[in-house]
Amino acid sequence: MQKHISLGAIHKRTGEYVYPKIAAKGELYICPECDTELVLCKGPIVAAYFRHKSDQERPCNHYTSPGESQIHKDAKMMLKTALEQKIQLTIKRSCSSCKTVEEFEILEVSETSSIKIEHRFNYKGCAQSADVGYMDNEELVCIFEIKHTHSTESDRRPEPWFEFDATKLIENMNLPNSGQNILTCIRSKKCEMCEEYEHTTDELFVRKSLGQTTVNKNDRQEHLRFNFDAQDDIVDCNKDIISIFNGSDDNNGVFGDYRVIIHSYKGIMRGIIVSKYDYKQFDYWNKCYINEHNLEYPYIEFIDFTGKGTVEIITYLIKKIKDLQLKDKRITSINNCIKIKKQIINENPSSKYNKSIQDDILKLKTEKLLILNDIPYVSKYYNTIYICNIVEIKNRDSSSILLLSLLTRQIKYNKRWYSLSDSILVKAVQEWILTGKISIIK
Repeated sequence: MQKHISLGAIHKRTGEYVYPKIAAKGELYICPECDTELVLCKGPIVAAYFRHKSDQERPCNHYTSPGESQIHKDAKMMLKTALEQKIQLTIKRSCSSCKTVEEFEILEVSETSSIKIEHRFNYKGCAQSADVGYMDNEELVCIFEIKHTHSTESDRRPEPWFEFDATKLIENMNLPNSGQNILTCIRSKKCEMCEEYEHTTDELFVRKSLGQTTVNKNDRQEHLRFNFDAQDDIVDCNKDIISIFNGSDDNNGVFGDYRVIIHSYKGIMRGIIVSKYDYKQFDYWNKCYINEHNLEYPYIEFIDFTGKGTVEIITYLIKKIKDLQLKDKRITSINNCIKIKKQIINENPSSKYNKSIQDDILKLKTEKLLILNDIPYVSKYYNTIYICNIVEIKNRDSSSILLLSLLTRQIKYNKRWYSLSDSILVKAVQEWILTGKISIIK
Protein backbone atom coordinates (compact mmCIF):
# COMPACT_ATOMS: atom_id res chain seq x y z
CA MET A 1 0.00 0.00 0.00
CA GLN A 2 1.41 3.36 -1.05
CA LYS A 3 1.94 6.07 1.52
CA HIS A 4 -0.17 9.15 0.91
CA ILE A 5 0.98 12.69 1.68
CA SER A 6 -1.71 14.78 3.38
CA LEU A 7 -1.95 17.42 0.66
CA GLY A 8 -5.08 19.49 0.26
CA ALA A 9 -7.83 19.30 -2.37
CA ILE A 10 -10.41 21.54 -4.04
CA HIS A 11 -13.98 21.54 -2.72
CA LYS A 12 -16.07 20.66 -5.77
CA ARG A 13 -19.00 22.89 -4.83
CA THR A 14 -17.20 26.00 -3.55
CA GLY A 15 -13.94 25.75 -5.48
CA GLU A 16 -11.99 26.52 -2.27
CA TYR A 17 -8.83 24.82 -1.07
CA VAL A 18 -9.40 22.40 1.85
CA TYR A 19 -6.81 20.31 3.67
CA PRO A 20 -7.70 16.79 4.92
CA LYS A 21 -8.09 17.47 8.63
CA ILE A 22 -10.79 20.13 8.17
CA ALA A 23 -12.49 18.36 5.24
CA ALA A 24 -15.90 16.84 5.94
CA LYS A 25 -16.98 13.38 4.91
CA GLY A 26 -19.91 13.38 2.51
CA GLU A 27 -18.59 16.40 0.58
CA LEU A 28 -17.00 16.07 -2.83
CA TYR A 29 -13.36 17.00 -3.40
CA ILE A 30 -11.28 16.99 -6.56
CA CYS A 31 -7.54 16.71 -7.18
CA PRO A 32 -5.93 20.05 -8.14
CA GLU A 33 -3.61 18.16 -10.48
CA CYS A 34 -5.98 15.96 -12.56
CA ASP A 35 -9.46 17.32 -11.63
CA THR A 36 -10.80 13.87 -10.68
CA GLU A 37 -12.87 13.11 -7.58
CA LEU A 38 -11.07 11.97 -4.44
CA VAL A 39 -11.71 9.79 -1.41
CA LEU A 40 -11.24 11.35 2.04
CA CYS A 41 -9.57 9.00 4.52
CA LYS A 42 -10.07 10.31 8.03
CA GLY A 43 -10.09 8.57 11.41
CA PRO A 44 -9.05 8.85 15.07
CA ILE A 45 -5.64 7.16 14.71
CA VAL A 46 -3.76 8.10 11.53
CA ALA A 47 -3.34 11.50 9.91
CA ALA A 48 -6.14 12.40 7.49
CA TYR A 49 -5.39 12.32 3.76
CA PHE A 50 -6.96 12.31 0.31
CA ARG A 51 -6.49 9.56 -2.25
CA HIS A 52 -7.61 8.83 -5.77
CA LYS A 53 -10.18 6.17 -6.47
CA SER A 54 -8.61 2.79 -7.21
CA ASP A 55 -10.42 2.41 -10.54
CA GLN A 56 -8.89 5.56 -12.01
CA GLU A 57 -8.00 5.07 -15.68
CA ARG A 58 -5.15 7.55 -15.72
CA PRO A 59 -3.23 7.23 -12.44
CA CYS A 60 -2.20 10.48 -10.78
CA ASN A 61 0.70 10.59 -8.31
CA HIS A 62 -0.16 13.94 -6.74
CA TYR A 63 -0.80 12.42 -3.31
CA THR A 64 1.69 9.55 -3.41
CA SER A 65 4.78 11.11 -5.03
CA PRO A 66 4.43 14.89 -5.05
CA GLY A 67 7.41 17.00 -6.09
CA GLU A 68 9.13 19.46 -3.79
CA SER A 69 7.41 22.41 -5.47
CA GLN A 70 3.99 20.79 -4.95
CA ILE A 71 4.71 20.17 -1.27
CA HIS A 72 5.98 23.73 -0.85
CA LYS A 73 2.92 25.21 -2.55
CA ASP A 74 0.50 23.06 -0.56
CA ALA A 75 2.17 23.90 2.76
CA LYS A 76 1.66 27.61 2.05
CA MET A 77 -1.98 27.06 1.13
CA MET A 78 -2.53 24.91 4.23
CA LEU A 79 -1.12 27.54 6.58
CA LYS A 80 -3.10 30.32 4.88
CA THR A 81 -6.33 28.33 5.14
CA ALA A 82 -5.77 27.46 8.80
CA LEU A 83 -5.19 31.11 9.68
CA GLU A 84 -8.23 32.27 7.75
CA GLN A 85 -10.35 29.55 9.37
CA LYS A 86 -9.23 30.86 12.81
CA ILE A 87 -7.81 27.48 13.74
CA GLN A 88 -5.72 27.73 16.89
CA LEU A 89 -2.03 27.38 16.07
CA THR A 90 0.84 27.19 18.55
CA ILE A 91 4.43 27.72 17.41
CA LYS A 92 7.32 26.21 19.35
CA ARG A 93 10.89 27.35 18.84
CA SER A 94 14.04 26.11 20.59
CA CYS A 95 16.65 28.71 21.55
CA SER A 96 19.86 28.10 19.60
CA SER A 97 21.88 28.99 22.71
CA CYS A 98 20.20 27.74 25.91
CA LYS A 99 17.79 25.31 24.13
CA THR A 100 14.81 26.67 26.06
CA VAL A 101 11.59 26.03 24.13
CA GLU A 102 9.49 29.15 23.59
CA GLU A 103 5.81 29.06 22.66
CA PHE A 104 4.02 31.63 20.51
CA GLU A 105 0.28 31.98 19.95
CA ILE A 106 -0.84 33.37 16.60
CA LEU A 107 -3.57 35.98 16.88
CA GLU A 108 -6.85 35.20 15.15
CA VAL A 109 -7.57 37.13 11.99
CA SER A 110 -10.08 39.98 12.27
CA GLU A 111 -12.15 42.01 9.84
CA THR A 112 -9.16 44.24 9.13
CA SER A 113 -6.61 41.47 8.69
CA SER A 114 -5.74 39.27 5.72
CA ILE A 115 -3.38 36.42 4.83
CA LYS A 116 -1.38 36.76 1.62
CA ILE A 117 0.76 34.21 -0.21
CA GLU A 118 3.95 35.45 -1.90
CA HIS A 119 3.53 38.83 -0.25
CA ARG A 120 5.97 41.39 -1.62
CA PHE A 121 7.47 44.09 0.60
CA ASN A 122 10.52 46.30 0.99
CA TYR A 123 13.02 45.77 3.77
CA LYS A 124 16.28 47.65 4.27
CA GLY A 125 15.87 49.19 0.84
CA CYS A 126 15.49 45.86 -0.97
CA ALA A 127 12.46 44.15 -2.50
CA GLN A 128 11.59 40.94 -0.67
CA SER A 129 8.91 38.25 -0.90
CA ALA A 130 7.36 36.31 1.98
CA ASP A 131 5.80 32.87 1.51
CA VAL A 132 2.89 33.80 3.79
CA GLY A 133 2.27 37.28 5.14
CA TYR A 134 -0.09 38.13 8.01
CA MET A 135 -1.48 41.60 7.28
CA ASP A 136 -3.58 43.98 9.38
CA ASN A 137 -4.82 47.24 7.92
CA GLU A 138 -2.45 46.51 5.03
CA GLU A 139 0.54 46.53 7.38
CA LEU A 140 2.78 43.48 7.73
CA VAL A 141 2.29 41.94 11.20
CA CYS A 142 4.11 38.62 10.87
CA ILE A 143 5.90 36.54 8.24
CA PHE A 144 5.82 32.76 7.79
CA GLU A 145 8.43 31.11 5.60
CA ILE A 146 8.14 27.54 4.32
CA LYS A 147 11.47 25.82 3.81
CA HIS A 148 11.67 24.29 0.38
CA THR A 149 15.33 23.61 -0.28
CA HIS A 150 17.20 26.43 1.51
CA SER A 151 16.58 28.21 4.79
CA THR A 152 15.67 31.91 4.74
CA GLU A 153 18.40 34.40 5.64
CA SER A 154 17.57 36.18 8.90
CA ASP A 155 18.74 39.63 7.81
CA ARG A 156 16.16 39.72 5.01
CA ARG A 157 13.07 39.64 7.21
CA PRO A 158 11.71 42.00 9.87
CA GLU A 159 10.74 40.44 13.19
CA PRO A 160 8.59 38.63 14.05
CA TRP A 161 8.91 35.84 11.52
CA PHE A 162 8.93 32.05 11.66
CA GLU A 163 10.12 29.29 9.36
CA PHE A 164 8.68 25.78 9.03
CA ASP A 165 9.73 22.65 7.21
CA ALA A 166 7.12 22.09 4.49
CA THR A 167 6.73 18.33 4.98
CA LYS A 168 6.59 18.56 8.78
CA LEU A 169 4.01 21.34 8.64
CA ILE A 170 1.73 19.22 6.42
CA GLU A 171 2.11 16.24 8.74
CA ASN A 172 1.44 18.21 11.94
CA MET A 173 -1.54 20.06 10.52
CA ASN A 174 -3.31 16.77 9.77
CA LEU A 175 -2.65 14.80 12.95
CA PRO A 176 -5.84 13.35 14.47
CA ASN A 177 -5.99 15.50 17.60
CA SER A 178 -8.77 17.70 18.80
CA GLY A 179 -6.56 20.20 20.57
CA GLN A 180 -3.98 22.67 19.38
CA ASN A 181 -2.05 22.40 16.15
CA ILE A 182 1.62 22.65 17.15
CA LEU A 183 4.10 23.85 14.56
CA THR A 184 7.86 23.72 15.11
CA CYS A 185 9.87 26.71 13.97
CA ILE A 186 13.22 25.66 12.48
CA ARG A 187 14.93 29.04 12.69
CA SER A 188 18.31 29.15 14.40
CA LYS A 189 17.55 32.01 16.76
CA LYS A 190 18.30 32.90 20.36
CA CYS A 191 15.50 33.47 22.84
CA GLU A 192 14.83 36.96 24.16
CA MET A 193 16.77 36.31 27.36
CA CYS A 194 19.88 35.08 25.54
CA GLU A 195 19.72 38.00 23.12
CA GLU A 196 19.32 40.36 26.05
CA TYR A 197 22.32 38.72 27.70
CA GLU A 198 24.46 39.74 24.74
CA HIS A 199 23.42 43.38 24.93
CA THR A 200 22.92 44.06 28.65
CA THR A 201 24.95 43.77 31.81
CA ASP A 202 25.59 40.40 33.41
CA GLU A 203 23.77 41.50 36.55
CA LEU A 204 20.56 42.28 34.66
CA PHE A 205 20.73 38.93 32.91
CA VAL A 206 21.26 37.11 36.22
CA ARG A 207 18.35 38.89 37.89
CA LYS A 208 15.96 38.03 35.08
CA SER A 209 17.19 34.43 34.98
CA LEU A 210 16.39 34.16 38.68
CA GLY A 211 12.82 35.34 38.10
CA GLN A 212 13.13 39.06 38.72
CA THR A 213 11.30 40.32 35.65
CA THR A 214 11.14 43.86 37.02
CA VAL A 215 14.60 45.14 37.86
CA ASN A 216 13.82 48.79 38.56
CA LYS A 217 15.72 49.66 41.75
CA ASN A 218 12.61 51.28 43.22
CA ASP A 219 10.35 48.34 42.43
CA ARG A 220 12.41 45.15 42.39
CA GLN A 221 10.65 41.82 42.61
CA GLU A 222 11.87 38.88 44.65
CA HIS A 223 14.10 36.34 42.95
CA LEU A 224 15.53 32.89 43.68
CA ARG A 225 18.22 32.96 46.35
CA PHE A 226 20.93 30.59 47.54
CA ASN A 227 20.51 29.01 50.95
CA PHE A 228 23.51 30.13 52.97
CA ASP A 229 23.05 27.60 55.80
CA ALA A 230 25.80 24.97 55.90
CA GLN A 231 23.46 22.00 56.09
CA ASP A 232 23.10 18.88 53.96
CA ASP A 233 19.48 19.57 53.07
CA ILE A 234 20.26 22.85 51.29
CA VAL A 235 22.51 21.32 48.63
CA ASP A 236 19.61 20.58 46.27
CA CYS A 237 18.33 24.15 46.59
CA ASN A 238 21.64 25.68 45.53
CA LYS A 239 22.10 23.00 42.84
CA ASP A 240 18.71 23.85 41.31
CA ILE A 241 19.52 27.55 41.20
CA ILE A 242 22.99 27.23 39.66
CA SER A 243 21.67 24.64 37.15
CA ILE A 244 19.81 27.51 35.45
CA PHE A 245 23.23 28.74 34.33
CA ASN A 246 25.04 25.38 34.12
CA GLY A 247 22.69 23.99 31.46
CA SER A 248 22.15 20.26 31.00
CA ASP A 249 24.37 17.34 30.00
CA ASP A 250 23.53 17.84 26.32
CA ASN A 251 23.14 21.61 26.19
CA ASN A 252 25.59 24.21 27.40
CA GLY A 253 24.23 27.03 29.50
CA VAL A 254 25.81 30.42 30.14
CA PHE A 255 28.96 28.76 31.46
CA GLY A 256 29.66 26.95 28.15
CA ASP A 257 32.17 24.12 28.64
CA TYR A 258 32.44 24.89 32.35
CA ARG A 259 30.22 24.00 35.30
CA VAL A 260 29.86 25.60 38.73
CA ILE A 261 29.14 24.00 42.11
CA ILE A 262 27.99 26.11 45.07
CA HIS A 263 28.61 24.96 48.65
CA SER A 264 28.14 26.62 52.03
CA TYR A 265 31.37 26.30 54.00
CA LYS A 266 32.14 27.68 57.45
CA GLY A 267 30.14 30.87 57.03
CA ILE A 268 31.14 31.43 53.41
CA MET A 269 29.76 30.49 50.02
CA ARG A 270 32.28 28.60 47.91
CA GLY A 271 31.97 28.57 44.13
CA ILE A 272 33.90 25.76 42.47
CA ILE A 273 34.58 25.93 38.71
CA VAL A 274 35.12 22.60 36.94
CA SER A 275 35.10 21.35 33.37
CA LYS A 276 31.81 19.95 32.10
CA TYR A 277 33.59 16.68 31.31
CA ASP A 278 34.76 16.26 34.91
CA TYR A 279 31.30 17.37 36.09
CA LYS A 280 29.79 14.35 34.33
CA GLN A 281 32.30 11.94 35.85
CA PHE A 282 32.34 13.05 39.49
CA ASP A 283 29.60 13.80 42.00
CA TYR A 284 30.64 17.25 43.15
CA TRP A 285 27.40 17.74 45.10
CA ASN A 286 27.90 14.86 47.50
CA LYS A 287 29.64 16.95 50.19
CA CYS A 288 28.61 20.16 51.87
CA TYR A 289 32.05 20.93 53.23
CA ILE A 290 34.88 21.29 50.75
CA ASN A 291 38.27 22.88 51.20
CA GLU A 292 41.34 23.11 49.00
CA HIS A 293 43.32 20.53 50.97
CA ASN A 294 40.63 17.87 51.08
CA LEU A 295 39.15 18.05 47.56
CA GLU A 296 38.59 14.59 46.18
CA TYR A 297 37.87 15.62 42.61
CA PRO A 298 39.68 17.77 40.02
CA TYR A 299 38.68 21.41 39.74
CA ILE A 300 39.83 24.47 37.84
CA GLU A 301 39.35 27.14 40.47
CA PHE A 302 37.39 27.90 43.61
CA ILE A 303 36.28 31.31 44.89
CA ASP A 304 35.13 32.11 48.42
CA PHE A 305 32.37 34.70 48.88
CA THR A 306 31.60 36.47 52.15
CA GLY A 307 28.90 39.10 52.51
CA LYS A 308 27.80 38.63 48.90
CA GLY A 309 24.27 37.93 47.68
CA THR A 310 23.10 35.39 45.10
CA VAL A 311 23.14 37.88 42.20
CA GLU A 312 26.62 39.16 43.07
CA ILE A 313 28.02 35.63 43.36
CA ILE A 314 26.63 34.42 40.02
CA THR A 315 27.56 37.66 38.24
CA TYR A 316 31.15 37.34 39.43
CA LEU A 317 31.30 33.68 38.34
CA ILE A 318 30.02 34.59 34.87
CA LYS A 319 32.76 37.20 34.47
CA LYS A 320 35.35 34.74 35.76
CA ILE A 321 34.30 32.08 33.28
CA LYS A 322 34.19 34.60 30.42
CA ASP A 323 37.88 35.24 31.14
CA LEU A 324 38.59 31.49 31.04
CA GLN A 325 36.68 31.19 27.75
CA LEU A 326 38.77 33.96 26.18
CA LYS A 327 41.92 32.13 27.24
CA ASP A 328 40.53 28.90 25.80
CA LYS A 329 39.95 30.59 22.45
CA ARG A 330 43.46 32.07 22.41
CA ILE A 331 45.02 28.69 23.28
CA THR A 332 43.03 27.05 20.47
CA SER A 333 44.23 29.74 18.07
CA ILE A 334 47.85 29.25 19.21
CA ASN A 335 47.60 25.47 18.77
CA ASN A 336 46.29 25.93 15.22
CA CYS A 337 49.12 28.34 14.36
CA ILE A 338 51.75 25.95 15.74
CA LYS A 339 50.25 23.08 13.75
CA ILE A 340 50.35 25.08 10.50
CA LYS A 341 53.93 26.26 11.07
CA LYS A 342 55.13 22.73 11.84
CA GLN A 343 53.45 21.52 8.66
CA ILE A 344 55.30 24.19 6.66
CA ILE A 345 58.63 23.00 8.11
CA ASN A 346 57.84 19.35 7.38
CA GLU A 347 56.91 20.13 3.78
CA ASN A 348 60.04 22.25 3.24
CA PRO A 349 62.74 20.82 5.55
CA SER A 350 65.60 22.59 3.75
CA SER A 351 63.98 26.03 3.60
CA LYS A 352 66.13 28.92 4.78
CA TYR A 353 63.09 30.34 6.59
CA ASN A 354 62.70 27.37 8.93
CA LYS A 355 64.84 28.94 11.65
CA SER A 356 62.55 31.98 11.71
CA ILE A 357 59.46 29.74 11.77
CA GLN A 358 60.89 27.73 14.67
CA ASP A 359 61.46 30.97 16.57
CA ASP A 360 57.80 31.86 15.96
CA ILE A 361 56.75 28.46 17.28
CA LEU A 362 58.80 29.00 20.43
CA LYS A 363 57.18 32.40 20.98
CA LEU A 364 53.71 30.88 20.54
CA LYS A 365 54.51 28.10 23.01
CA THR A 366 55.79 30.69 25.45
CA GLU A 367 52.58 32.71 25.15
CA LYS A 368 50.52 29.56 25.61
CA LEU A 369 52.35 28.61 28.78
CA LEU A 370 52.05 32.13 30.13
CA ILE A 371 48.29 31.83 29.67
CA LEU A 372 48.26 28.43 31.37
CA ASN A 373 50.38 29.84 34.17
CA ASP A 374 47.51 32.24 34.99
CA ILE A 375 45.00 29.39 35.36
CA PRO A 376 45.28 27.46 38.65
CA TYR A 377 44.37 24.15 37.05
CA VAL A 378 43.91 23.37 33.37
CA SER A 379 42.23 20.01 32.92
CA LYS A 380 43.42 17.57 30.31
CA TYR A 381 40.08 15.97 29.75
CA TYR A 382 39.53 12.23 30.23
CA ASN A 383 42.61 11.66 32.42
CA THR A 384 43.80 12.72 35.84
CA ILE A 385 46.87 14.76 34.90
CA TYR A 386 46.58 18.51 35.44
CA ILE A 387 49.01 21.20 34.41
CA CYS A 388 49.28 23.46 37.44
CA ASN A 389 50.80 26.68 38.62
CA ILE A 390 53.34 24.80 40.71
CA VAL A 391 56.52 26.55 39.70
CA GLU A 392 57.62 30.10 40.26
CA ILE A 393 59.56 31.65 37.40
CA LYS A 394 62.27 33.97 38.66
CA ASN A 395 63.70 34.77 35.24
CA ARG A 396 60.77 34.80 32.80
CA ASP A 397 62.78 33.84 29.73
CA SER A 398 61.52 31.39 27.09
CA SER A 399 63.49 28.40 28.33
CA SER A 400 62.39 28.64 31.96
CA ILE A 401 58.76 29.19 30.99
CA LEU A 402 58.78 26.17 28.71
CA LEU A 403 59.89 24.01 31.64
CA LEU A 404 56.40 24.47 33.07
CA SER A 405 55.28 21.77 30.67
CA LEU A 406 57.61 19.29 32.36
CA LEU A 407 56.00 19.63 35.78
CA THR A 408 52.57 18.18 36.46
CA ARG A 409 50.49 17.53 39.51
CA GLN A 410 48.35 14.43 39.65
CA ILE A 411 45.16 14.46 41.68
CA LYS A 412 43.91 11.07 42.83
CA TYR A 413 42.36 9.67 46.00
CA ASN A 414 42.99 12.90 47.96
CA LYS A 415 46.74 12.58 47.37
CA ARG A 416 48.86 14.96 45.30
CA TRP A 417 52.37 14.55 44.10
CA TYR A 418 54.68 15.96 41.48
CA SER A 419 55.84 14.00 38.46
CA LEU A 420 58.20 14.79 35.62
CA SER A 421 56.68 13.93 32.24
CA ASP A 422 59.92 13.75 30.27
CA SER A 423 62.62 11.58 31.84
CA ILE A 424 65.24 12.79 29.36
CA LEU A 425 65.06 16.30 30.78
CA VAL A 426 64.86 15.35 34.47
CA LYS A 427 68.47 16.37 35.10
CA ALA A 428 67.99 19.63 33.27
CA VAL A 429 65.00 20.48 35.41
CA GLN A 430 66.90 19.61 38.58
CA GLU A 431 69.74 21.88 37.53
CA TRP A 432 67.30 24.75 36.98
CA ILE A 433 65.91 24.20 40.47
CA LEU A 434 69.42 24.02 42.02
CA THR A 435 70.55 27.19 40.29
CA GLY A 436 67.47 28.99 41.55
CA LYS A 437 65.92 29.90 38.22
CA ILE A 438 62.72 28.05 39.13
CA SER A 439 61.35 26.77 42.41
CA ILE A 440 58.54 24.42 43.28
CA ILE A 441 55.72 26.09 45.15
CA LYS A 442 54.85 23.91 48.11
